[in-house]
Amino acid sequence: MKRSYKLYGLIHECVVDAGANTHEVLTPCPELVEFVGQGRVAPGARVIDLGCGCGRNAVWLAQQGFNVTAVDVSPHAVQLAKALAVGRGAALHVVEADVTDLSEFPENHYELAYDNRCLHLIIEQHLRDAYLKGVRRILRPSGIFLAINIGGRDEEEALDLVASDGKAYQCVCEGTQRVGRWLPSCPVAPMWPDQHRAELEAAGLEVEAVDFSYVEGRRPAKYQIRTVARRRCAA
Repeated sequence: MKRSYKLYGLIHECVVDAGANTHEVLTPCPELVEFVGQGRVAPGARVIDLGCGCGRNAVWLAQQGFNVTAVDVSPHAVQLAKALAVGRGAALHVVEADVTDLSEFPENHYELAYDNRCLHLIIEQHLRDAYLKGVRRILRPSGIFLAINIGGRDEEEALDLVASDGKAYQCVCEGTQRVGRWLPSCPVAPMWPDQHRAELEAAGLEVEAVDFSYVEGRRPAKYQIRTVARRRCAA
């Protein structure tokens, strides 16, 4: 099976086939809530959620008064995100698109680009580079890239995290029906702070913070890298 972030679409396909709404918790990411609470981006700002999945974060952002575009490569994820937006009365523009090619999105447009566990699913380095350069292109000057991804504190730990036996895992969908489903396991790219900082800078993004944290029992991942970067005005 090809090691590609598009494998994640199979998970959303399984959820839709099960008659459920999502396999994810429907509350927004705590790090996103904290960031918005800091007032770094004003209400009404244009925000893009890259790899939106079921739309939980995009819908929450729209409810906070942001002008939100949600993007996912999976038609099933797009279907789930649209349904969640309708169910919660949120104005949300949902687009089916490959985030490694953001050429159809306007340049210098968004005040915030948000990535919740999308980049770590892009295995091939040339696609990661294309994604990050695309993020820089669509951000306004000094626009912010906020990302939460799985990663280790150093190269050795990061390589240990990507080991996958390719087996499916069982998940209970948290939708209109609670259905136990066997979902495909997706490999992730090895990420650690020094490596990630280098690829961000190579893409023309000015790094504010690349923070590693480990929290026992945190779902969906104990090992996490939080990224805050800005578009450099000249790159």
